[in-house]
Amino acid sequence: MATPDVQYLSSGDTALTVQFGTVIERELNSRIVALGHSIAQAAIAGVSETLPTYCSLLVNYDPLVVTRDELVAQLQPLIESPPEAGDAAPAHWQIPVCFDSDLAPDLAHVAAASGLDENEVIKAMLEVTHHVYMLGFAPGQPYMGDLPPALNIPRRENPVARVEKGSVVTATGLTIIYAVPNPTGWHVVGRTPVEIFNLAREEAILFKPGDKVRLSRIERDEFDELTAQVDDGSFDMTRLRQP
Repeated sequence: MATPDVQYLSSGDTALTVQFGTVIERELNSRIVALGHSIAQAAIAGVSETLPTYCSLLVNYDPLVVTRDELVAQLQPLIESPPEAGDAAPAHWQIPVCFDSDLAPDLAHVAAASGLDENEVIKAMLEVTHHVYMLGFAPGQPYMGDLPPALNIPRRENPVARVEKGSVVTATGLTIIYAVPNPTGWHVVGRTPVEIFNLAREEAILFKPGDKVRLSRIERDEFDELTAQVDDGSFDMTRLRQP
């Protein structure tokens, strides 16, 4: 891939936004995630954290250790020579989802808005390998794409005050799995029993930016069984990780 044109935008006096563009696009986002890994490997003095978004990378730094200009000078060669995947290769996940009507109250609306029937909506969501663009809004909450053009539908006109954790929601061709109960302006089309955020785990957050997620359909009895396993701590999280 050609080296992208980037902008370096100051975000206060302790952070720098490396802006790669304004379009949500997988290949571009992969470059952003790769830059975050490169910065970690380079161990640049004064840099404390990087946070990827759809189109940019926020680099937090200590201006008493490294100046803005010094930081830009060290970032530029990392952008021009991205690393091989290596240890930064994305994880692949298989997440079970139940699409029963009480867990998917907006499925009929999404079907009508997209011109598909409900089974076609579900099929489209199952066939996509969802790319985790970024985490945000709530702990460990993934913003994932990309659904077919028919599912590029607008958000709700009137948000709802609460949906349960594990809710699978969609709007604008993207998908979110809620890590905690949330208000939402997105459309709820299913629910997973899997906790994608749990402070009791060694790795509290399940996904990382750049990961790949497939959804698999489960029936209500399996959803209830897996929910019980999650609640009593017997659910085997390793079963979700794919080769």
